[in-house]
Amino acid sequence: HAEMVNVEFENDISAEDAKRILAKAPGITLIDLESDMGYVTPAEIAGEDDVFISRLREDPSVESGLNFWCAADNLRKGAALNAVQIAEYLVSKGLL
Repeated sequence: HAEMVNVEFENDISAEDAKRILAKAPGITLIDLESDMGYVTPAEIAGEDDVFISRLREDPSVESGLNFWCAADNLRKGAALNAVQIAEYLVSKGLL
């Protein structure tokens, strides 16, 4: 599964700041290729648990906006793995 995501924030954030944050986020793999064609496809990341973010750019059409390409194996991250991670989180917080 892949999608082009447009996000508008309340406060300014640069693409470089967002890249630094995402590079440290668990479950995210940032592919930071400085090319207009530098993005990953679902075929390339099939079987992976992470969500892959690439082509992260500032969006000039809105204030405090970013655009990025997002790809994930929807059978893993979009279904089974999410259920396991939610259950693990609930157990760790004593909610289950």
